[in-house]
Amino acid sequence: MLIEVAYGMQFFRLTPVLVAVIVFIVTLLRQFASGPLWSSMIHSQLIEGCEKYWWKTLLYIQNYDRTPSMCIPHGWYLSADMQLFVISPIFLLALSRWPKRTLYGIVALIVCNIVGCFLLGWFFELNGIMQGNVDFEKQMVFVWQYYFPAYTRAAPWLIGIILGYYLYLSKKKRYELSTVCEFSSSVNDWTNEF
Repeated sequence: MLIEVAYGMQFFRLTPVLVAVIVFIVTLLRQFASGPLWSSMIHSQLIEGCEKYWWKTLLYIQNYDRTPSMCIPHGWYLSADMQLFVISPIFLLALSRWPKRTLYGIVALIVCNIVGCFLLGWFFELNGIMQGNVDFEKQMVFVWQYYFPAYTRAAPWLIGIILGYYLYLSKKKRYELSTVCEFSSSVNDWTNEF
């Protein structure tokens, strides 16, 4: 029951705003501007992308759609985040039942993911960062094979699951800080204000 509530909260937190942006792009955006690059950049990519592929955005699968005109191109992150969120109960339930084995398994998955991302970059001869001065086709290979997919984002997400689990465990224990730690923490907080 709790899993369904979490899925529903995540979906209804993100989707109404996404629907509003799609409706704005499809109906009103063309009224706001014009210019020499308008038809080639905004209209042909963004507006037509939303008219054709809006449903992929709302299903949170657009990060695997290899069409040149995406609906809300920066929404790939919402898709990747939702895909990782959907599989998170597998790890959370396993952590509650078999904590040590699951932690070892998650660490192994992190290592495999890092090695897999390295091999992916090596196989496709990709740079580690997006560059604006390379040819368009190589840039698209980087975006579609390495930057957008959820599986290349799995290692930091798995590290977050481990840290979240340790935070959950630390709530059960009460830690007392020494006076020196409290003072240095207060000084640090105070200096960070300025």
